[in-house]
Order: sequence, then structure tokens, then C-alpha cells
Amino acid sequence: QDASRIFYEPLAAWDPDGNLVPVLAASIPSKENGALAADGRSVVWTLKPGVKWHDGKPLTADDLVFTWEYARDPATAAVTAGSYKDCKVEKIDDLSVRVLFDKPTPYWCDAYVGIVGMVLPKHLFGPYSGAKSRDAPQNLAPVGTGPYRFVEFRPGDIVRGERNPDYHLPNRPYFDTVEMKGGGDAVSAARAVLQTGEY
Repeated sequence: QDASRIFYEPLAAWDPDGNLVPVLAASIPSKENGALAADGRSVVWTLKPGVKWHDGKPLTADDLVFTWEYARDPATAAVTAGSYKDCKVEKIDDLSVRVLFDKPTPYWCDAYVGIVGMVLPKHLFGPYSGAKSRDAPQNLAPVGTGPYRFVEFRPGDIVRGERNPDYHLPNRPYFDTVEMKGGGDAVSAARAVLQTGEY
């Protein structure tokens, strides 16, 4: 999930103090802004305008609806299925969706939030819904909206990304490239760090 977060993003995330902060969302839903229903049975999420996937296509509400459909399908076997199985998502317009719950839901910010909430591009994952999910090329070469674009992935070894020049947050990311090293057991990883001085 940490490696995926380099490339994919949720609508919102938790800051170090436990506050919900927008990522792909234009704002955090609340009763005050009318996006959180008083009865706790629905929430409206609105996307930031102008966000693009790494391939240049626009992020839209269709991607949010697709992510819900994809994750909740048992045949997909998504690790995030639990966050999407007890709700329904409907498109309001190109930048907004309504998440509906069968009963009042105090924890309305599970779907689309944090590491379980990363949004997927419908135009790339659509043909790989359900049991075909394992065959999606983007499983090994992600195309997201995140601060870095995919460069390289060697399973059990390394993932690399380069700065996304069209990133939706100004003056971010701070580094031109990112590299995440992994694989092996904890002792081998610690030994490699001590021997190479790289971490």
C-alpha cells in the first residue's frame, strides 16, 4: 500500500493529528457545507477540477463509481472490498458522487479515504474487472494521479518514480525522483542497509 500511494491517491487522508484533509477532493464533506446528510445515510464527494491521470486523461466521477464497483466485486478479490461493500455510489455530475448507506453510518469516511481509498482509472482498469483483475497491466505499471509517475518496478526489489509535472498541488512533490527498496526478510534488509549505507 505504501508503494501504491506514490502513484495513486484517495479523495482524502488523515493528517498526523487525526484530521481529515482533502487530497483529490475539493473539500471535506460536512453538515455545514451540505455534503454530509444530517441522517448519516449519505455523503457527497466533489473532485478538484483539472486533476489528470498520468496519461493526461481527466479524473472524473466515473472513476469514483468504477473504483467502488471494482473493489466491491468479490471476483476482483480487492483487499479494499470491506470499505466498499456496504455502500452504493451514484454519479451526480462529472465531478461529484453521492455515497449512500443503508443505515445511519457514523464512519462515513471509510470508502475513498486513506490507504484503502486510492482511486483507480476506469479507462485502464475497466477491461479487467472481476476475475480478470489479476491480468491488468497497471498492476505492475501504475497510472495514477499522484506526485510521481511510474518508471520501474522489479518485484521483491525496487520501485521507482519520477516527478509528475502536472501534479495538482503547486510546488509539489519536493523531490525529482523517488525510490522504494524492498524484498527479502527483515534481517537481510537491515544487513543490506548497513553494508551499502543506502536506505
